[in-house]
Formats: sequence, C-alpha cells, structure tokens
Amino acid sequence: MIYRFSKLVIDYRHLFFVIIFILSVFFGYHAFKTEMVSNFEDLIPRNHHYVKLHREFKNLFGGANLISIAVEVKNGDIFNRDTLNKIKAINDMIELTHGVNNYQIHSIARHNVKDIRATSWGIEANSLMYPYVPETQEEIDKLRDVIYGNEAVYGKLVSRDGKAALIQADFWEKRLDYRYLFNRVVKTCRSLEDENTNIYVAGEPILYGWVYHHFREIFFIMLVTILAIILLLVFYIRRLEGVIIPLISAFITGLWGLGFTKLFGFNFDPLTLIIPFVIGARTISHSIQMTERFFEEYKELRDEKAAAIMSLNGLLMPGFVSIVTDACGVLVIAIAPIPILQKLAFIGSLWVLTNLVSVLILAPILYTYFPIHKIKSEREGQGRIDYFFKIAGFWCVGRRSKGVILGFTILLVAWSGYNLKNLCVGDVNPGSPILWHDSEYNRSVARINSKF
Repeated sequence: MIYRFSKLVIDYRHLFFVIIFILSVFFGYHAFKTEMVSNFEDLIPRNHHYVKLHREFKNLFGGANLISIAVEVKNGDIFNRDTLNKIKAINDMIELTHGVNNYQIHSIARHNVKDIRATSWGIEANSLMYPYVPETQEEIDKLRDVIYGNEAVYGKLVSRDGKAALIQADFWEKRLDYRYLFNRVVKTCRSLEDENTNIYVAGEPILYGWVYHHFREIFFIMLVTILAIILLLVFYIRRLEGVIIPLISAFITGLWGLGFTKLFGFNFDPLTLIIPFVIGARTISHSIQMTERFFEEYKELRDEKAAAIMSLNGLLMPGFVSIVTDACGVLVIAIAPIPILQKLAFIGSLWVLTNLVSVLILAPILYTYFPIHKIKSEREGQGRIDYFFKIAGFWCVGRRSKGVILGFTILLVAWSGYNLKNLCVGDVNPGSPILWHDSEYNRSVARINSKF
C-alpha cells in the first residue's frame, strides 16, 4: 500500500508539483497579507474573573494600557520654573496624543489633580498647576507647600524627596498605535532631557513600542540565523541539491503556515516571531532525513525516480508519525487559558502538519528534477562528522565509559533536583523579561518603582 502510494506520487510527480505550486501561490498571497500587530487582550486569560471584571469596567476606569513618565532632576528638586515647564510640556503632549483617554491623565499640570480643602464656608478645590506654570519664586514655593501637604499627590505624583514628578495616562485599546505612541513619547522626552534632567518612560504600550523599535535588529538576527542554517547544511551535506531542497521545504512550510494564519483571521504577534524558526528547523530536520535516505537509495539504484520511490516508501510511515507527533506536541499548548498561546497552538499545529506535503511529498519529487552528480564511493559525504559520531557512539557503549556516563548522569540529575528549590516562578527583575534586564525600558521601570 505504501509502495503503491509512493510510486503514484513519483509517477505523477508533475501533477503533484503543479498542485503544490498552485496551493503555495494561494497561501503565499494570503501570507503577505498577514498583519503583524499586538493585541493586549491576547496576553491575558480571557475567562479569568479578574479579566472579566476588567472588560466590564475598562471603558469607565481604564488602566490596562497605562504609561508612566517620570521627570527627575539630579540636583535640587523639581520646584523650579525650568523643570515645571518640562512637566507641563509632557502633560500637554500626552493630552494631544491620538488614542489617549483624556479622563485618565494624571499629573500636577492636569486640571483634574486638585488641592481640596475644607473652609469656613464649604469645600474649596483648586488645580495645582493648571493652566499655567508659576512664574515667581513665591508662587513656586506656594505650589511646593501645597503639594507637600496633599497626601493624594505627595509620594504619588511627586516623589517623597521632591526630585521627581510622575505623569500617568491611559490609552483606549482599540485606538492604540504602539509605534506612533512610542515614537511620539520617546522623541518628546528625549528632547527635554538635559544635564540635570532624566526622563523615564514605562508601561505596557511603551514595552510593545520597544519591541517594534527593535524590529530591524530582530530581522537582522533572522538573517544571520538563516545564513547559519545554510552554512550548517553546506558543512554537513556538501551537495547542492541537499542544501537547496531542505530550504525549499522550509520556505513552502512558512508560506502555508502564514497563509493559514491569515485565513483563520489571526494576527501575528511580534512576540511569537521565534515560532516560524522553530517549525522551520523541524522542517529542515525532517527534510535532511529524506535527503540522506535518497542518497543511500541512489547509491544502490543509480536512478533518480527509483531512489525517490524507495525513499518515500521507507520514510512515509515513520515520517508521518513523527510529523503528527510534532503537531500534537504543539497543540498541547492550547490547554493554557491565554489567547495568544491558544492561537499559537492551533496555527502552529497546522503549520507543522504542512511538513506532510513539503517534506514527504515535495522533497522526493524535487530530487527527480535536480541533476544528481555521481556518487563515487559508499563513504562519500560521511567525512569527519560521521567519523566523529561513530567514535563517540562506540565510546558511549564501551565497558568502562558507559559506567562513567551513567554515574555522571546520576550526579547531574541529583544536582539539578537539589537546586530545583531555588527556581524562581514569575519575573525575577523589574520590568519585562522580554528585554534584557539592563535595557532602557527595564531601567526606567526600576527607577520609577524606586521613586513612586
């Protein structure tokens, strides 16, 4: 049955190739329409009662897309006209930023932050520093006295040491453009920094802005990774067709996977960019197995079609089981109650299953089209790598060495188990583990936390 199917695929390889090509063009068209955007609600468990409560009241109170901007002076305190003007400038910039919830902006320069006092005739409420910045030193001293005597502001919007002020603002989720917000806020803040003033920016929208900001570096890393994969293929296989065909399989898998993403209405989150490379690596791994099997069969049969049939016949069932097992392993992620992981599990499993076509069907067909150079001896292509692994294999099963390996393994497992108690669950450092702990964003989060 398997042999008959294998022979059918190779005998009608032109038809199968055309069908795969047409499907690849179809999925490729949709792949290039896939949106690479971040959705905050994809990162949190949708059915958790805290999240349900958030969705019920987010339009009234906001809070999910909050940014915090701290203006800190090195010498003296914030109560000077230059620093107060900087606070006012940032406040005004935020008020005019697209997508901001104007009812959820808080700073000493905002009209909704007031000094409320009881007087002999009733309640008196005055804005702290709105609409103008105090001009005289007497007015600035009065502002400082009012702030230090206001528990709703002192320690919350102005630090206890008087050296920093905080501006906070919330943004509507549906109107949030991370690139626009990040560029506008960071550009303004950097223009206001000087020798005596540092400005720190934090919050989920800014974090995503940093992710988008590093896109060029991410794509550079992708390019380096692809080049490394190509060099490894060249180093290991050392045959043109053995390098090109696995890369074609990975490319087809990528097109189909991204096409499925768009067709099912999912977005591609920048935080999951690593997934295509993991799946692509598995595709290349499977394809290399097909490559090696084909060369082994070709050494015996000296005929491309016959070698392709026997390769597919030998690897169809184990390859099918292996690929389906990979897909099921990815699908397990769906048990997590977080939407981004559920989407990733569903699309990732379909993405992996495309290897059934790109590796098991397309790869043997492509070998019948490529001119196969003559293989002169049985040992060609094995070289130093195979020699090294043979020596390592014989050493591992030797009488003395296998005892050493077993003993080392037992010690390693015991050491790992002992240190398991020191494992930290959650975020270890301030900020986000997405970025390096000493990144500008994480340093800003740590500084703001230390002041407010």
